Amino acid sequence: MEIKKAQVILKGRVHDNMSAVEYHNFKPELKELVLNTYRQLAESYELIVIEGAGAP
Repeated sequence: MEIKKAQVILKGRVHDNMSAVEYHNFKPELKELVLNTYRQLAESYELIVIEGAGAP
């Protein structure tokens, strides 16, 4: 059985193709990137719209 993978996009660029387990293990690292990027945007913009896909 082939493991399904999804393309992970970070800051508008392809980062990797990851299985659900790989993505779950990557989340702690991803959280810091997201928070740092948000802080950078918040310094320049009054309103930030965040879009996501999938279940919460």
